[in-house]
Amino acid sequence: MSDDNKYEDPFADPFDDQAKQDPFVDDHFGKGGQNKGGNTGGVKIPLPDTTAVLVLGILSILGSFCYGIVGLILGIIAVAMAGKPARLYRNDPDKYTISSYNNLNAGKICGIIGLCLSILIILVVIIAVIVAVNDAGTTYRYNRY
Repeated sequence: MSDDNKYEDPFADPFDDQAKQDPFVDDHFGKGGQNKGGNTGGVKIPLPDTTAVLVLGILSILGSFCYGIVGLILGIIAVAMAGKPARLYRNDPDKYTISSYNNLNAGKICGIIGLCLSILIILVVIIAVIVAVNDAGTTYRYNRY
C-alpha cells in the first residue's frame, strides 16, 4: 500500500517543480530583463517604413516619365516619409539594423532623383506646349522659285 501514496494524482504534471519560462516575457538575452521596453537586449530591429520609402522612391523615378506628375507626388511622399525613421536612427543607432538605415537612405535618394527628374520633365512639357501654341499660329509661305 505504500505505492498508492506515490501516485496520488494521476493527472499531475511531472515537471511542475521546474521553472517555466515564457518566451515573450523572460530574459533570454542575458541582459537582466532589459528586453522589455526600449532596449531590445542586443537584438536589433529594422527601422519602420523603410521598405515603403524605398518602393516609393523607386516608383517616383519610374513615375517621372508619366509627364512628371506621378513621380513628383511619389517623390515628395518618399522624402517626407524618410524623415521620422532617420531621426529614430540618429537618436538610438544601436537599436536598429544598419541594413534598414541603408535602405532608408537609398529610398530617400531615389525619391530626390525622382523629384528632380519630374521637375525637369514638367518643365520640358511646359516649354513644348508653349512652343507648340506659338508655332501653331504662324503660317509658312514657301517660294517656289
